[in-house]
Amino acid sequence: MGPNNLRRSLPAIFTVALLFRVVLLVFLFHYSTMNRGFVHSEAANIAESLVLHHAYAGGYRTTQPTAWLAPVYPALTAVVFLLFGVKSFASIVVLASLNALFAALTSIYVCRIAADRFGQQTGFVAGWIWALCPYLALIPFVIWDTCLAGLIFAYAVWKLLSIEARPDNARPNNARPDNARPELRQWIECGIVWGLLALTSPVLLAPLPAWMLYWIWKKPSRLAPVSAMAFTVFLCLAPWCLRNALVVGTGFSPRSNAWAEIYYGEAGFSEHGNGPSGEYQRLGEAKYEALLKQRTQTFIREHPGEFLTAALHRVVPFWTVPWPFTLVAVSLILCALASLLLAPWEQVAPLAFILLFCPLIYYFCYSFSRYRYPVDAMVCVLAGYSVTSAFQWMRKARAAN
Repeated sequence: MGPNNLRRSLPAIFTVALLFRVVLLVFLFHYSTMNRGFVHSEAANIAESLVLHHAYAGGYRTTQPTAWLAPVYPALTAVVFLLFGVKSFASIVVLASLNALFAALTSIYVCRIAADRFGQQTGFVAGWIWALCPYLALIPFVIWDTCLAGLIFAYAVWKLLSIEARPDNARPNNARPDNARPELRQWIECGIVWGLLALTSPVLLAPLPAWMLYWIWKKPSRLAPVSAMAFTVFLCLAPWCLRNALVVGTGFSPRSNAWAEIYYGEAGFSEHGNGPSGEYQRLGEAKYEALLKQRTQTFIREHPGEFLTAALHRVVPFWTVPWPFTLVAVSLILCALASLLLAPWEQVAPLAFILLFCPLIYYFCYSFSRYRYPVDAMVCVLAGYSVTSAFQWMRKARAAN
């Protein structure tokens, strides 16, 4: 399959992915009431506060400022509320439809990453795996930042790998001096994309430090552009983190809930901000997070073995949920792991870092299938390589006979 054939296939893959998800949304909206709970979620409450009070606040039935969520998705939700009504059914439908659109667009970058890394046929197969995978098609029904973060993550990975794959200083001998290092500008642009991702779902930055160290180790000449990218990401995050430190008091970080989520994973959700305890509302977000941090650290000190054992027990569920589709999920991850063994290390190393580092924080709290969703894009890329390799091997075996 040539580049032109893959390019002609992209509209079909995108269209099928979108229609599949829209059909499922219509079915789920008709038969399920799950989305009614969205009106009580942190994202919806923050968006309501943005629309009605022009303040990033109100995560859990309060009017106090919050840093519980990164700002991009609540801001998008606020725009939808402004146009279609605060916490209205119309807004829920629009947000779910946007999720379906984001998920379908992700198929394009799944194709491109696979094609750039492993060839056009792998891009074609990986795109169709993403488009038709049943449990991935159900995720848009969950009104959360998952689909938007997955799209930005796939685009950010594609852009970064595209830049990294280019030779340094690739330019004609007669190029103008002011264009001597165009790759530096491209790395900075890539830093802006990753900064946007960090303001959507900061946990997806997890593989970035490993990538940077790996590429600098491979090519020390890339220290300057890689450092420029890292500094750009920091500049994108810094105003938001400074706001959190000064306004909320939770420290210089993009989100305030890391220790709280680990605590919920160990102790359950009885003391959740939406729960009956009322500790969040009584103490305020900064003191509440500090209290759960103290409780979690005390538990870790007193029961380190139990804490680590619980984390290890979450590894398998992370890769196998949702349970009705365990066979599909296990098949895809086994194909992805096979690709890590079959393909040249230079090609699969960046994708291996994603599978290694992105899930780490979730092993220490709890496993929902939506947490794996952005990583699943790279699982589909790797699975596409295994499937393509298997078909090529069978074709050669038949030809030999």
